[in-house]
Amino acid sequence: MGVDLIACIEHKFTSKELLLLPERLDELNELKALKFSSGDPYNQQAAKSKYAGNQSMTSEILEKIWLEWESKSQHASQYVFDNQINSFIGTIDIWRNTLCIQHFPEHKYSNLEDPEKARIILECNRMMARLTGAGKVVYFTDSAFPTSLLLDKVVEGYKIEEIINYGKKEFGVPPLDLNNAMQFMFYIDDFSQDLSTLKKWSFSEGKFWKYNHEKNGYEKN
Repeated sequence: MGVDLIACIEHKFTSKELLLLPERLDELNELKALKFSSGDPYNQQAAKSKYAGNQSMTSEILEKIWLEWESKSQHASQYVFDNQINSFIGTIDIWRNTLCIQHFPEHKYSNLEDPEKARIILECNRMMARLTGAGKVVYFTDSAFPTSLLLDKVVEGYKIEEIINYGKKEFGVPPLDLNNAMQFMFYIDDFSQDLSTLKKWSFSEGKFWKYNHEKNGYEKN
């Protein structure tokens, strides 16, 4: 499965406060302990969290990046991808109202098929949500499935409830139980479910989505 998993968390930090996020991440020893319990088979997890790019990140650069993506003028920018933090959990894209996390090496959506890998991913993101004061984490795909459209709304500066409402309108209401919700390719973790209840599943089940060869894409069952 080549589709990547994106975890989206709301934040209310100012651009100046976000400059301190790498340091705050590196202070989360509980998060480090959980993350490294899954190992680092490629020995590529960042020892120290930092913004991408060669220059020192500033609030002005962050604001410029957001504005360029929101206005679709980013292609001429030298800073186009510099709103990304490389961290021991993976990469974190910093947007105006949200953080988008892609874990490494567990960035593929198929990692959710395994209950233990899924538990670590969800627990990591719950810890990240506590850091930002968020009460939920929204998950969707980066490509292939139509739910990847939600990433466009993140880039456009949508707040988390706006992203959720857009997703429900376009794709329907996700199942509440995470075992089903993860297979919906767009789901919301409100931290109410005990992660020890996660079960193994497979993309081959095609519970909510099927591939249409004529249209060369996935569509709802």
